[in-house]
Amino acid sequence: GLTPMYGSHILTISTNEIKDVDGGKGEVAYSVEWSQAISGTALLTIEVTPQGAGNVTPSTGEVAYGAVTLKAEAANGYAFAGWSENGVKLSSATLLNYDLYKPTTITAQFVANMCDVTLEKVEGGTVAGVNNGTYEYGTKLSLKAVAYRNYEFIGWQVNGETCADASSEIALEVTGATIVKPVFIYVT
Repeated sequence: GLTPMYGSHILTISTNEIKDVDGGKGEVAYSVEWSQAISGTALLTIEVTPQGAGNVTPSTGEVAYGAVTLKAEAANGYAFAGWSENGVKLSSATLLNYDLYKPTTITAQFVANMCDVTLEKVEGGTVAGVNNGTYEYGTKLSLKAVAYRNYEFIGWQVNGETCADASSEIALEVTGATIVKPVFIYVT
């Protein structure tokens, strides 16, 4: 017997090589088509890569056989890259219509946005530990202000705002385009 399976099926029987009891042969091929909707559920497992980069609805759980629509939403700082099943890309659209009839794992792939970081050149010193460049969203940068002779470091400005932390070494998480300015004063 055939294993019941959700979907459309075609069965073709060719009779041209079959002999009847009198030795006659058939000359026709017969086909039968049918759609079969069986009831039941299957486990749909949703994986989000990297973890925390987005959300998918519906989430992991038992889902009725048939069409299911998955929706991906990127978390702040990430973009949706696509859906895959067993390493095979299914789609790059945020909505995926999937015909579920067996336990299945679908992966939603996200990528971190890239953010420009600019270190303003100023009189009186420099910044060590980081260069101007493009960094992944969420990258943690360690900045160290280094004063030149006859100058003293007095604080940081990030995107035009004075930082509460005025120590010469700070950690900064990249969450968008960022302009960093160390502030030095001349001392005699």
